[in-house]
Amino acid sequence: MARWPGSLECWAPVLEDLAPLLTRRVEWVALDFSGHGASTSSPPTGRWDEYHVAEAREVLQSELRAVAPASRTVGVGHSMGGAVLAALELRQPGSLARVAAIEPPIFPAAARCLGLPLVASEVAAGYDGGAAVTLVTCSASRFSPLLLPGSGPAAYSLVAQTLRAGVVRLPGASHHLVVQEQPALVARLVADEVAAIV
Repeated sequence: MARWPGSLECWAPVLEDLAPLLTRRVEWVALDFSGHGASTSSPPTGRWDEYHVAEAREVLQSELRAVAPASRTVGVGHSMGGAVLAALELRQPGSLARVAAIEPPIFPAAARCLGLPLVASEVAAGYDGGAAVTLVTCSASRFSPLLLPGSGPAAYSLVAQTLRAGVVRLPGASHHLVVQEQPALVARLVADEVAAIV
């Protein structure tokens, strides 16, 4: 079974930096997708995007709904996690009140055969839900959601139009691994997202 190096543990430093920024109590849930961290299962070959969206939906329904309604739930995900949360809200509007997707991979429709999340065909259909979606790019990042060097901010701006999303360039963020390497910046982003819930 192939394992990916990412795990929920990368969020621990963010949580430490986040605590003093919050003005109210917040329930926080992080998960290891199948094939990641301590997870003991693997997603089906070629269908990992649907499988991970289903995993995120299950966590929302089983763990978060007991403490918070969708109207007070903020989803923050990095890279694939951000793409999965955005895809969840796209496919099932009303799952979240806010989504902050930090440098999510957004692939052209031709990549559908690889089972990659948030493909152009879904994005092109638009979004008619009420969640505030923010696509976050790092100011000095070379990460490219379209697999074209340097296309990040421009690609996110184009996608944002059909998602009715905002694009935020995280100032001072050096590159794609911002969650692990600059947790204080991500904590400030999360605190701002939480504060926007009224």
